[in-house]
Amino acid sequence: MKRSQYFRVLLPVLGLLHALLLLPLALPKHGATITAVNVLESIVLGLAGFGVLLVLRLFFSLFPLSNVYTTSLLLFLVGVIEEIVHFILLRPVPKETWHLAYILGFSWSVAECAVSLYQLVPPRQYRYSRLNGDEDLDEESAVPGFTANVDHHHDNVSEIDMSLEHEDQDLLSPEDHHQDHPHPAATFSAAAAIGQRQREDPIAPLIGTSLLDLPTYFPFLWRTSALLHHLGFSLLLSLQDVGTGGIIAAVVVVCVYRGILRAIWGIGIMRFGVVGVTFLTLVGGLLSLVIGLSLWRAI
Repeated sequence: MKRSQYFRVLLPVLGLLHALLLLPLALPKHGATITAVNVLESIVLGLAGFGVLLVLRLFFSLFPLSNVYTTSLLLFLVGVIEEIVHFILLRPVPKETWHLAYILGFSWSVAECAVSLYQLVPPRQYRYSRLNGDEDLDEESAVPGFTANVDHHHDNVSEIDMSLEHEDQDLLSPEDHHQDHPHPAATFSAAAAIGQRQREDPIAPLIGTSLLDLPTYFPFLWRTSALLHHLGFSLLLSLQDVGTGGIIAAVVVVCVYRGILRAIWGIGIMRFGVVGVTFLTLVGGLLSLVIGLSLWRAI
């Protein structure tokens, strides 16, 4: 993903997507009233939920991950605990209408999206498809480890360092430094920044490359899927007129489903590839939102 694509395409499109998914709030409230205090409470609870998830991720990152199955198990546990926290936070939210639960899920997603996008900002010295040595390649062919076959393990940092060494004339424009070659510190800073991103991101080793080398539409689809799931799960976990048994069933289904979604990034990518997992989770997110709105009789 090029830096220009990040700022000119990814951010505006994601902003538009979030704006569009606020439109369902205009649907009838069936006589229920919502106060500004209720809305503020839902926003605060949504942000608190993401804060808990962030602390949980940091805690689990302290454990050594010896293999893909250990990673998947930890991701599954994170997903289950995440939705248990989600359910607990929804308890104080008034249940006369689904709108406040929707706002809680939306706020959680916005916070998660902001942190994810911050971690994906391409360094200034970095250029998309540098690992391939050719910026004119089409995006799909420029992604290392793009298919489901991950039999070959690559030292991504070494590849990046080699690529930077051979093509250092492309790191910074001569106009910026009035010389044909960049200062060696620029090469080091780019390689260090990319290496740091790889260490911080647990998905990078699974797909065989840094997320910075994926086409722009992948982060967009991932954030779309996450937003749809947050909205759908908030609606499902806030159901009231389905009885105690129905509520328990909804909580169990959502917790297990979220755990599977998290774990599929540990095993699913290796088996189905980035493309398959991306569209599978996207469809799942859309279904969860439609089912949630349907059970609340909003559509």
